[in-house]
Amino acid sequence: MSTLPPDAGSEPVIPAAPVPPARRSKLPWILGGVGLGLVVLIVVAIVVVFNVILGATKGPQEVVGAYDRAFDEVDCELYLSITTEAYQESFMPTCEEFEATAQNFVDTYSDYKVTVTGTSVTGDTATVSTTETYVLDGEDGTDLYVYHLVQSDGAWLIDQLDLE
Repeated sequence: MSTLPPDAGSEPVIPAAPVPPARRSKLPWILGGVGLGLVVLIVVAIVVVFNVILGATKGPQEVVGAYDRAFDEVDCELYLSITTEAYQESFMPTCEEFEATAQNFVDTYSDYKVTVTGTSVTGDTATVSTTETYVLDGEDGTDLYVYHLVQSDGAWLIDQLDLE
């Protein structure tokens, strides 16, 4: 027969069930995942910003290509963004004049191709030589141009254009 401890009273003592180990919180894992995700997003954002900034800075050859595109697309805003004011004044000072000239170009010339044949950069100036081929009135034509560019506020701008 078993005897009850003196302080147990009249109720039998039930042995305690083993206590399960404390559950670990998932919060550190969740916070760590969120933190890692934020770090990845910040790195991606920095890479994108640097690519956009560096991509926005066109080299002299790209500016010459954009000049050709401005005529093809009759895009005065592009024309103004890649030429100096001095060039605009000497060639086509208003958008109306540019658009009329560019539209005439599009309507008259076909198969216009610009091939860069040389580029030279010295400090804040550059020259880009091109061979430009086209069809005009059913006849093939070829012109040689030299674009003179200057760097202004980190951007290359066409300042002069010579037909050779």
